[in-house]
Amino acid sequence: MQSESSRDLRSHSFSSTASSLNRTPRNSLENETTVLPSFSHDKYLQEQLVEPQYGLSLGPSNEPDVASFFAGKSVFITGATGFVGKVLVEKLLRSCSDVDKIFILVRPKRGVDPVTRIQKEFGTCELFRRVQRFNPDYVRKIIPIHGDMTKADLGISESDVRLIQDDVSIVFHVAATVRFDEKLKSALQLNVIAAKYLMKIARGMKNLQSYQHISTAYAHCDQSYIDEMLYPTPANTDQLHSSIEWMTDDMVSKITPSILNKKPNTYTFTKAMAEHMVITEGVGLPINIVRPSIVGATWKEPFPGWIDNHHGASGLMIAYGKGMLPSVLGDVNATFDLVPVDVVVNNMIAAAWHTAVKRPIKVPIYNCVSSTSNPLKFQPFASTVVNYYNKSPLKMKLRKPSGLRITKHDQIFNWSHFFHCKLPTTVFDRCLKLVGRKQRLSKMADLVSKSVYTLKYFTCNEWQWRTDNVTSLQNALPGKDKMAFSTELESLNWTSYINDFCAGTKEYVLKENVSEYGTHKSHVTRSNILRRFILASLVPLILWLTLKRTNFAKNLWFAVKLIVTYYTAVVYSKIPC
Repeated sequence: MQSESSRDLRSHSFSSTASSLNRTPRNSLENETTVLPSFSHDKYLQEQLVEPQYGLSLGPSNEPDVASFFAGKSVFITGATGFVGKVLVEKLLRSCSDVDKIFILVRPKRGVDPVTRIQKEFGTCELFRRVQRFNPDYVRKIIPIHGDMTKADLGISESDVRLIQDDVSIVFHVAATVRFDEKLKSALQLNVIAAKYLMKIARGMKNLQSYQHISTAYAHCDQSYIDEMLYPTPANTDQLHSSIEWMTDDMVSKITPSILNKKPNTYTFTKAMAEHMVITEGVGLPINIVRPSIVGATWKEPFPGWIDNHHGASGLMIAYGKGMLPSVLGDVNATFDLVPVDVVVNNMIAAAWHTAVKRPIKVPIYNCVSSTSNPLKFQPFASTVVNYYNKSPLKMKLRKPSGLRITKHDQIFNWSHFFHCKLPTTVFDRCLKLVGRKQRLSKMADLVSKSVYTLKYFTCNEWQWRTDNVTSLQNALPGKDKMAFSTELESLNWTSYINDFCAGTKEYVLKENVSEYGTHKSHVTRSNILRRFILASLVPLILWLTLKRTNFAKNLWFAVKLIVTYYTAVVYSKIPC
């Protein structure tokens, strides 16, 4: 059922951004006088903004299946060397094996030629072992395009632009910065300005059939109910860019909170801007937008548990497994919206197929989330992680993970983090300094604390998403593709999946052998003995330092010494000579 604020939005027009960087919040639109935007395609944009499309057209039944559609066509992918990008490339090579070429945007590295880098990123990666079985030469289909998302023109040469525009039919724009604390200038460039230039390249493509923009389910997290529709942009792209372009980083940092308004960070802020920019700049192009939530390890394909990074959920898992996360900020009753990366990729490929063969009138937007069909609460998620790492501990940890306390209170988290993480790591670093070793544990403890606070907004709150378009997309797929590109999550067993996820962080991120249980167990015992010895030594030291600071404590300390001396003398006098 739609929320009241969502229904109210449909009855109002899109107000202009010319007078301010920040958009008017949805809830305050009720008493506003609306003004139509000045650009020529205002009617198109208005329809996208206030009239979302629910239920996708099934179209004629004689349309090609997904693999047949991709056969002989070339694809361009940004962010292909990232987590989601790699899984997308693998899925296309395995399930759409007749795809012609896969152009990927890669940043040039000094001293490394493109062929060598592609071989390193894709040829030796464990993810592609299934593809390699039936197509050992699959790497030849991957064509590198040198570029840099931090540059205004993406750093792509004119010859490569022409090559892309001549050959490419499907675009997947996956690249983005996923750092929540990214500086506004960098986030704007990577998430918005780069996407705008890519739209310019796409407009020159001779046979573009689908342009897909990957956003996030949290782009509009200032709303409690998030529909599959375009929301007002939080700021005008050109105006904001020109306003902060000349400023120093310190100047931008000072005004960032007022610019973000209700958005919790620059990531969600710029992702919301990018959605609006893509639709306004891409009028007439075959566009679709996919919004995944927190992306986790693979569920089924190509095998369970593959993960190659320590961002988001995997970072929390590793921090706990290393004994550096005794507590976390969050709501035990909140929904933790985690979605497997292979489900996200299936949604992406199916959405590209649907846009090309069904040609929807309005831009379809897909909320790729799990909480609508199979919700996972934060407490069971944390408990499963605890159970796994207690049974299968990691190497080289600070302490044995003994439990994960979930609290909403900053002070409780700070005290827990200080005594169980910061204090021991500081002592360990001092010991390492004495023996000439590199000190890094204390910095890792600070990084863990920073990450917890960065994720606090998402672990302490929950949202509801509408997913009608995802459901309709699944129904629109041809018979065999309903399994090959399934987005169904009802049958997902969270306990089994999280165990595979934890095993994946251990094997593919930390490069540990999951079978070396006994060795890890003995290390845990040694680590705990050392930690307890250090803490036991610190207690009298802290008491002594505390007692030295006040006159009362000094007098008390003097009295204690006097009493001890007296009784020692008494006992000594009674000992026979």
